[in-house]
Amino acid sequence: MRRLGIALILLLGAVAVATTPCRAQAMSIEGTWQIKVWYEDFLAIQYLQTFTQDGKTTIYLPFGGPVNANDSRVACTGEWRRAGAFSFDVTMYCLWSQEWEFAPDRIRAKLTLHRGAQAFTDCPFTYEWVVDGEYVGGWGLMTGTRLPFVPLD
Repeated sequence: MRRLGIALILLLGAVAVATTPCRAQAMSIEGTWQIKVWYEDFLAIQYLQTFTQDGKTTIYLPFGGPVNANDSRVACTGEWRRAGAFSFDVTMYCLWSQEWEFAPDRIRAKLTLHRGAQAFTDCPFTYEWVVDGEYVGGWGLMTGTRLPFVPLD
């Protein structure tokens, strides 16, 4: 009987630790981010990206400037999934044209947050496009900084 009591106490202690809010909440990527991209060591751009609680993500691409000046894309959209305590897999699609025969380009990334969940640095991604029915592409690195929510007092 004494062993059963000790086992029950240990079990209840384990349940209490597992359900403590600090341990139950893993780092989240949800929110608004400023992203800087280096693509194959020659193209550097920045944009804003949101990650929603339900696993959706959207990039908003700015116009103007000398970098990627003829870019017809305005946004890319897709989904994200948790891949570990600090890491996330992301897949997004971008359209260059409204013409029906164009397949969307695809961006795939592995983002790993720093402790504190306010930034990630030099995370790998691929930018892919369709050639002869297959996705091909190049690689790059992303760095992101979470933008804070600032209420109007």
